[in-house]
Amino acid sequence: MEAQRIIEQRKLNLRNPADPPPQPLSRNGSNLLSLRLGIHRQTGCGGGQQHLKRVDRSDIARDRHNGDYATAKPGSGRVGPVIADDHRWAVLVGFAAWSGIEVDLSNTPRSCGTLCIDSGSTAGSVPFVPDEDFSGGNTIDHVNTINTNNVTNPAPEEVYQSARDAVSAPAGGAAAGTTFSYTIGGLTANSSHTVRLHFAETFFTAKGSRVFNVTINGTQVLTNFDIFAAAGGENIANIQQFTEAADATGTYTITFTSVTNNALISGIEID
Repeated sequence: MEAQRIIEQRKLNLRNPADPPPQPLSRNGSNLLSLRLGIHRQTGCGGGQQHLKRVDRSDIARDRHNGDYATAKPGSGRVGPVIADDHRWAVLVGFAAWSGIEVDLSNTPRSCGTLCIDSGSTAGSVPFVPDEDFSGGNTIDHVNTINTNNVTNPAPEEVYQSARDAVSAPAGGAAAGTTFSYTIGGLTANSSHTVRLHFAETFFTAKGSRVFNVTINGTQVLTNFDIFAAAGGENIANIQQFTEAADATGTYTITFTSVTNNALISGIEID
């Protein structure tokens, strides 16, 4: 009972009142959760005192009768259910307890400005919302591994795996001049924003295979754009960034026009 009281007390008093207020966790962050382990003393069932110790995993054997718990190997002199495991050390009840829980917030989650759209996706990838505000086109989804090392502040990998592209002709590939567009409203009239267009070539394996033009509110911002050539290969993220003003109604109209095969966009970000 004394051991249980000590553990419960530590679970209730994990934060020092002198510490700064805790920061909220992000749904899509990669925050590291860990246990702070310490050496304490607790009263055993027989009334004696036992030191709490970490136990090398080499002395631990899984016990199917205890479900997710484990017991020490026979002859090791250590027996108890595991309450924590950091790949090197296993912590056994009766030998160790935690003195605190630590969450590392140094890995800052990806943020979004005004709007981030995951083109071609019905699920989205936080903070990019599922595809919306589009007119025309089809969707593709290739679960390829995407290299995002060559761009600053990339979208989540899943954004580059899906895309909206121009509708293909019956003979295959989109006819020159085939378009699709996005009409994104709700902004302040004539306000200036950074528009970031996210691309990745996940199908073609040579430059010149997919070429298209892009306009924002009637101004051509990309001419004969080739994702493969701009990114330097297949499955490599590429971002094209522009500073443009919304129109008098607070709207951005972004139009993609095929030149060779299907125009394509993986994500749209407006800051």
